[in-house]
Amino acid sequence: MPVDHSPAKEVVPAANDMEESQSSTVREFGSVPDVTKLNRQRTHLEWQLDRLEQMFVKHSTDVHSLKTISDRVKVLALDYKQWYDSILDVVSDDQAQEAIERYGVFDDRVFELSKNIEYQLASQIPLPTTPNPFFGSEQKPTTVPVRARLPEIVLPHFDGNIRDWPAFRDAFSSLIHSSEQLTECDKLHYLAASLTKDARAVIDALEITSKNYDVAWKLLSERYENKYLIAKTTVEALFNISPLKRECADSLSRLVDDFERNL
Repeated sequence: MPVDHSPAKEVVPAANDMEESQSSTVREFGSVPDVTKLNRQRTHLEWQLDRLEQMFVKHSTDVHSLKTISDRVKVLALDYKQWYDSILDVVSDDQAQEAIERYGVFDDRVFELSKNIEYQLASQIPLPTTPNPFFGSEQKPTTVPVRARLPEIVLPHFDGNIRDWPAFRDAFSSLIHSSEQLTECDKLHYLAASLTKDARAVIDALEITSKNYDVAWKLLSERYENKYLIAKTTVEALFNISPLKRECADSLSRLVDDFERNL
């Protein structure tokens, strides 16, 4: 039987098989240069957000700085969304899930920072001055002696401690709620800026609009306008006052102060 001594033919895979294999490899392991570059970009964007959060804490009372930070946060959010869309095109399913989780954490931080900036800006709106009804549009005011400038009244704050509600309610009503110079939207800005912790959570879901001010005030009143609970917490505070360890003037003064503070 004759033996075939011709060289063996090399089996060349079909073009579509090669493309499918390469595509599978890139999908499984990611395009190394692209993924490395995108990971560096992500690290830099997250570092920028860290910086903006630090700048917000440092410049929380400077209106101009707060507006600048707000603008940079918006640009940063768009850049991170662009990174997110790009990374999903070059990574495996497991890596894509990690990217999705990272994007969610980043988006939550951006939302929280933007919300805090908005509330802080609202708290910096100057209180309105009462116009003099005796001055006409063309009439100049009469010169009066210069008087000492009184200190500005700081808006009260309320964190949800029901014992503090009556004082907050009265102060806020006097300064803001009863003002005829403020719009309902302005009042809601002031109210949101004055609330913290549990009290802030009561109105957190409401948008800052004119129609929502009465809704917000009603929600707070229904939650904290409870005379029974106010009296109950006051009595509990009185019974929790530490007893005197020894009789002396300082200890007696502190006891009296604690007692009066809780009445």
